[in-house]
Amino acid sequence: NGPIQELIALLVNNIWLVWLMTALILLIRKITVYQSFVRFIKAGQSNISDIELLDKLSILAEQSKVKVPVGLCINPLISSPMLIGFIHPCIVLPDADISDTDFQYTVQHELIHYRRKDMFYKWLVQAVVCLHWFNPLVYLMSREIDKACEFSCDEALIAGLERLCWMPWLNQVIIRNLLHQSH
Repeated sequence: NGPIQELIALLVNNIWLVWLMTALILLIRKITVYQSFVRFIKAGQSNISDIELLDKLSILAEQSKVKVPVGLCINPLISSPMLIGFIHPCIVLPDADISDTDFQYTVQHELIHYRRKDMFYKWLVQAVVCLHWFNPLVYLMSREIDKACEFSCDEALIAGLERLCWMPWLNQVIIRNLLHQSH
């Protein structure tokens, strides 16, 4: 019974502790990376003060049955629109100079994410990834859930539109998703 065998026995007897510590470290890392990302986004963003755009946002939020105020900002450092904030949601656009149709579809897409509480589901998935860090399939599952979430929002948006309205927008969605997959 050498020291190496004792160390192996200690590790085997406390493998649950190794698993738990790794899961906690991964979760803490994911949280801090997300906080850094949000700080980066907020540092480069500016609030949109265009009353016309804010009115359109308000009307779309009301139509989407979103009851909390949703902020609207621009950040030229991002490549695609996003929703940040669990409690105080804010839609961040790469540029405010977009057509009315693109603005409407983009905002509706992000509001669907908020209404469906997709951020909470994505964090639930991240918690599962941390707990099952040893399973390579969980990382694939996470990626597939992210894609399904995006496609589901696109599908919900398209379901409410007439074909002539959504064909040009669908082309943009396909291009965006192809670009996203190439990264």
